[in-house]
Parts: sequence; C-alpha cells; structure tokens
Amino acid sequence: MNKLPMDIVKYILQYDKRFVIRKGEILQINRIPNIDEIYSILYSIPEKEYEPFNDVTFVYMHISDTKEYFLTYKDYKIQLQTFEYSDTDIITRIDGSTYDII
Repeated sequence: MNKLPMDIVKYILQYDKRFVIRKGEILQINRIPNIDEIYSILYSIPEKEYEPFNDVTFVYMHISDTKEYFLTYKDYKIQLQTFEYSDTDIITRIDGSTYDII
C-alpha cells in the first residue's frame, strides 16, 4: 500500500468494514464478537425513529411484560411516558414528564 496514491487507498478501504475514514485519517475499527456480552447489550438498544410529518424523534423501549417507555424529542423538549400493563395487557397506569432542553 505504500506505493499506491492515498486517494486510491481511501477509496478501496471504503469497502472494508474494518476501517473508517474520519477527518481524512484512516482508523481501524475493532469489531465486537457476536458471542461477547457487550454485543448483546448494544444490540438490545432500540434505534431512534423520526416522524417527519410531526417533526418528532422518538424511541419506544420495551422494559418488561408489564412496563414500557416512550421517549420523544421535539422543539427542544424531551417527554418521557411510562406505560404499565396488567397481566391481561390492559394499561393500568400512564405517567408523563416533560423536560426543557436549553
């Protein structure tokens, strides 16, 4: 690789998942093995979703069979709602809090 121009090296490394180019520098990324406990923890984190019609970013988190969280972000405000369910999947309690982001 010492004889190839850097532009060609960067182009080739875009197809190799072990490397990433940040601020013009080539960085090696060490992947977490699938059998590692950290992998399963990171994999369980829910992805955020975006609703363009309402301009809301949200995450829905399933905690257990009886509890769930719904976290939304809009207009510099974060809202957290907690849903608790009975054994028959009927909502027994809803709590909500709103926090301003300054």
